[in-house]
Amino acid sequence: MVALDERAVLATADVALLWERIDLVATRFRNADALARLAPQRVQVQLTDPRQTLLLGIDTEVHLYPTPPTDPTALLTGPAESALRLVHGRNRPQDPLTATGSITRGDLRTLFPGF
Repeated sequence: MVALDERAVLATADVALLWERIDLVATRFRNADALARLAPQRVQVQLTDPRQTLLLGIDTEVHLYPTPPTDPTALLTGPAESALRLVHGRNRPQDPLTATGSITRGDLRTLFPGF
């Protein structure tokens, strides 16, 4: 099963399709305890493939906004495929994601446990 295969790679077209609904997934499938512990945060999400900058807002809810934050508290950098895996709870140790600032990659894995 591809969902559990750590070697599986998403095609570029699939990443683009899944990315269209990423806010819906992030909003609904997040850990409430982690949300309460981490809030408030304004995470600048710097995608490297494709190049794009977004805002991951962590407050009473979680949302991904299509604009960069003006004063981020943290930075998450990596390709869109790896960010998708993180939000879907399928983050792999070898995924090239880097978190700096007031939040760690471990914090984000806890926030997005998957479904």
